[in-house]
Amino acid sequence: MQSRVDPLFSGLEDDLVAVDLYGPDKWTKPGMEDDFGFLQIHRSQRILRFEGDKNRWPLPFSALTSCRIEEAIMGSEGNENAERRYFVVLSARQEGEEANWENGLIYVRTEIGNDSHGRRYDRSILLFTQLSDAIGG
Repeated sequence: MQSRVDPLFSGLEDDLVAVDLYGPDKWTKPGMEDDFGFLQIHRSQRILRFEGDKNRWPLPFSALTSCRIEEAIMGSEGNENAERRYFVVLSARQEGEEANWENGLIYVRTEIGNDSHGRRYDRSILLFTQLSDAIGG
């Protein structure tokens, strides 16, 4: 990140979270993330910053309209082995737009082993808690 032109942060900060970013149209499609990057939850400036491979954006806490966890099922809902994903969904007002901006975030997996739906859910709770504590506090 340090070699990028005008990065939003250096990449050495303690408050960075590795996330996959998904647009709503990709929530039920396997392996279809829109971007991978780092989310900075900057409490003192009351802003989220995302620096990804393809996108970068600042998002003031005041622009957020919601932060929630949403479950999506990959493949057939009747399939008992279908993969469940848990997105932390951020919605925000877009100036001059009727529709809200909305993207789902998944805390990037760092542990080795089977990635069960329970582990995916736990990571979503962790990210949601970090965000809601910062935004509400």
